[in-house]
Amino acid sequence: MNVPESLAERLAGSWAGSAPQALTKSEYAYVRLRRSILENELTAGTVLDQEPLAKELGVSTTPVREALRRLEAEHLVVSRAHRETVVAPVTQAFVDEIYQIRLALDPLAAGLATQLATDEQLANIASFRPGPPSRSTGLERFHFSRHLHRAIYSACGNNRLVDILEQLWDVSDRRRFSVLKSQKAVAASHTEHVRIIDALLDRDAELASRLMHEHVRNSGTAITDELGDGC
Repeated sequence: MNVPESLAERLAGSWAGSAPQALTKSEYAYVRLRRSILENELTAGTVLDQEPLAKELGVSTTPVREALRRLEAEHLVVSRAHRETVVAPVTQAFVDEIYQIRLALDPLAAGLATQLATDEQLANIASFRPGPPSRSTGLERFHFSRHLHRAIYSACGNNRLVDILEQLWDVSDRRRFSVLKSQKAVAASHTEHVRIIDALLDRDAELASRLMHEHVRNSGTAITDELGDGC
């Protein structure tokens, strides 16, 4: 089962640097604004005025308005009644809710993938084992991690589970990007990725599920620590 890339990744390309695909004006506005929020160029509480944004993006206000609606559905922006639209805060409660679900579903997907992945899918997963290039940027490491996890859960054989995990990753991307700027966090994450990949290649469902649970737990802890530091 092939899982289509998100619009954000279609514009940014893969971690290896593939070319972006053509987007509509609405998609373009959505991806540009979403990426700016994820990379903290637009920080929590920033007012999003449609006219200046439209001018900056080179589009009319209609695509910007449509993009803001989509971002609000993803809980990345908040429209205040009869007032402006602002970049939404990332609260500890929000992170806790997302990771509570991921702690159950990511291991499930990993376990299923060990049983159902084709040889081609396993070869694709194995290709991530060396890790991102040593001089990669935070954004490249961010996309590398997303592509690896997508390769794993897209091999689980359950379309609904894949859809849910895609949505969970979309809403948790914002803080994971910040964490992946840390070399220490990247090194720890890579070690965990290698162990998960090896368990998948060995088709050890129990081990893959346990390692994925630990990996997601550690990711949530890293985000919690960052929020505690006021980042």
